[in-house]
Amino acid sequence: MSENIPAKAETPEITRTLKCTSCGAPIKYVEGENLISCFYCGTTNMLAGFDRIVKVENHRIIPNEYTKSQIEQICRDWMTKGFFKAADLDEQAVFDTTEGFFLPFWVTTIEARTFWAGLNKRERWVGSARSRRVDRYYVPVNGEFTQTLNWAIYARQDTERYFGLEALNPGSHSVEADWGGFVLNFGLGEQTSTQTDFRKGSQPFTLELAKSLPILNGQVIRENAETHSRNRVIEYHRSLAQRKCARVTDVDTTTYVKETQLIYVPLWFITYRYKDKRYQMLVNGCSGEVEKGQAPVGKYDKAVVVSVVTAILAVLFTVLATKLDPQFFYGTGASVAIAALYWIYSAAKRD
Repeated sequence: MSENIPAKAETPEITRTLKCTSCGAPIKYVEGENLISCFYCGTTNMLAGFDRIVKVENHRIIPNEYTKSQIEQICRDWMTKGFFKAADLDEQAVFDTTEGFFLPFWVTTIEARTFWAGLNKRERWVGSARSRRVDRYYVPVNGEFTQTLNWAIYARQDTERYFGLEALNPGSHSVEADWGGFVLNFGLGEQTSTQTDFRKGSQPFTLELAKSLPILNGQVIRENAETHSRNRVIEYHRSLAQRKCARVTDVDTTTYVKETQLIYVPLWFITYRYKDKRYQMLVNGCSGEVEKGQAPVGKYDKAVVVSVVTAILAVLFTVLATKLDPQFFYGTGASVAIAALYWIYSAAKRD
């Protein structure tokens, strides 16, 4: 996770020129870009097909509120909060890069309604005396739920170049904990992302607001973004439906697009080093929120997990010892405890 940071691919760029639909000024752009902003009048044009240029009417921007040093301080504050982070992370972390951009997103407001059906497991006692047993069976259940989501689709194709963009929508990981190969992590330290509504705080696009950071043109046209948004919302609703019962048998989601806006969002991408490993972070340049971050887990957190697991095993072996062979289970329990203590000692020396 921490060491596989995609390099910025260098590809040949072919530059082209078109005239702005509003002021007529020449606009240079790179072949493959389909959302081109005019830096003479601020208009954004969409190349919707061969020789077809459409002015983007619903065109907005979110102001950037932070400097590079302020963003790095936000990152250090984040390093000190929450569980399962190395205790000295904020002191030992060294920033490699801190870059901010205005990135284009199609934000589609979608109303989604889902009907689901499935089965829930039930148990009941049947029989009597020695033939008494637990009978397990399933009962049918169903329901429905409705949500209005503001789904953000990155309007470029270089998604691998920018870390954490998937966390801007719900259902992804907003925190990734690096356990360093520790097998007893149980997913601890991971957090799930929630909805980031870019409509709040957005303003009509002006060149003045776009001056603080480099701005990138888009490559994905609105129609494609809306289709992608619908598909992602359907996938998200399916994942929500699967939590409603033990076994889902049917999920049917209908979507309705209410509005789509092109919004330029200030995002900061940070890479830092901790003990010769590289980690990444994504910070919202308007709210100052860490949208996604990677962090190493400390040795003491690992020791606590091992201690808890050891305690649970000790209780289990004690219970078994009282009912079966005390000598065998006490001896096995002692061996497990000794092995756990040795692992803790070894981990502390490694860190």
